[in-house]
Amino acid sequence: MENILCIGHSFIVDNNRKFWNDFDKYNVDLVAPSSWNSGLQKNMTFNTSKTIDQNINTTSLKTYFKGNNSLYFYEIINFYKTLKNKKYKFIYIWQETWSISLLQLIIFKIFTKNSNTKIYLNICENLNKHKSILVKLLEQFNCKFVNKLLCCDSNIAKIIKEKNITTKCYYYPFPINHNQFVFRKRDFDSPLNLGFIGRLTKEKGISNLIETLNTLNANLKLVIAGNGLLKDFVMEQPYVNYLGLIPHNQAQLFYDQIDVLILPSLTTPRWKEQFGRVLVEAALSGCLVIGSSSGAIPEVMTKLGYKQFIFKENDSEDLMRVLKQIIILQKKSPEKLINLIKQCRENAIENFSHKAVIKLTMDLENLNPL
Repeated sequence: MENILCIGHSFIVDNNRKFWNDFDKYNVDLVAPSSWNSGLQKNMTFNTSKTIDQNINTTSLKTYFKGNNSLYFYEIINFYKTLKNKKYKFIYIWQETWSISLLQLIIFKIFTKNSNTKIYLNICENLNKHKSILVKLLEQFNCKFVNKLLCCDSNIAKIIKEKNITTKCYYYPFPINHNQFVFRKRDFDSPLNLGFIGRLTKEKGISNLIETLNTLNANLKLVIAGNGLLKDFVMEQPYVNYLGLIPHNQAQLFYDQIDVLILPSLTTPRWKEQFGRVLVEAALSGCLVIGSSSGAIPEVMTKLGYKQFIFKENDSEDLMRVLKQIIILQKKSPEKLINLIKQCRENAIENFSHKAVIKLTMDLENLNPL
C-alpha cells in the first residue's frame, strides 16, 4: 500500500483527522503542531485518540509563531526527518498559498526522496486581500511548486486567476463525518428554537441576528454556543440560552436543542465565510438551515437543498422574510418541512460525507478543473 503525507495546523483538532483515519486506500502519515492558538480556544495541545488515530501515523511538532496561520513553520530537524524517511505518492497540505510552512515543505523536500512528489494544496482564502510585494512574490513562488489547488468554494478559483496564478483549481469540499451526527425528527408543533454556533464576532453576524430577532414579533428562542469578543453582549439578551464553548466532538449536544440553524456571516475587507461546515452538520442532525449570502454559504446551501433559505447578508428585512417563510410553513405545511429536512440530510451525505470526499481524493488526477 502506498504512503501519503498530510500536513496542517487544523489537524490539531481530532475531528479534522478523522477523515484520513477513514481513508483506508493509503498508509497515511499526518503532521500537526504540538500546540496551537485559535480564535475559539487558546493553548490547544495535540492529543492522540485511540478511535480517531487508529489507522494513521501522527506526528506532532513544535511550531514557531503558532496561532498565525500563514507565518508559522515547523521545527526544522524533525520536519526534515519526516520528509526523508519515506517516499510518498503525494503530499496534502492544508494552508494558504503564501504560508511559510508551505515554503518550508517545498524547500525541504528537494533534498529528500520526495523531490518529485506532487503537492496538493487545500486552500480556503476567498478574498483577494491587499498584500505586500514580498507576500505576493512568496505566493507566486509557492504556487509554481504546487501541482493542484484544492478549493472548498468554487469562487476561490476566480481569486486565483485575479492573482495571475496559473496553477489549476479543483473543487474539494470539507469532509464531514456524517456518522457523528444523529438525525432527530422535529414535529414543528411548538415554538421554533433557533441556533447559532461558532465565533461570537462581528464578521459572523451575531449582532445582526440578535437585532433582527429583537424586531421580529414571534415566539422564538435562540440557543447560542461559542466564544468570542461578543460573548457578554450575547449573554445580556433575555431570550438567549447561552451554552458556552462546546468542543467540536460534542456539537451534537447543541444541534439536539435547536430546530433551525442560522449562519448570518458578514463579508468584511479581511474575511468572508469560507465554507460554513455547521450548515452541513445541522442538516445531518435534522435541522432546517438558514444562511446569508456571504462567501461559500450560497454554494453549500444550494448543494444541501436549502437555496430558498438564503438571505442577503447584513439585510435584516431579508432575514425576517426567510424566518417568516419558515414560520408560515411550520403552521400550514409542517409535512413539507419534514420532507425537506429528510431530503437535505441525504444531500449532505451525498456531497460532503467522508465517503463522498474520499471518492474525490482517490481520483485527484482526473478531477475537472474549476
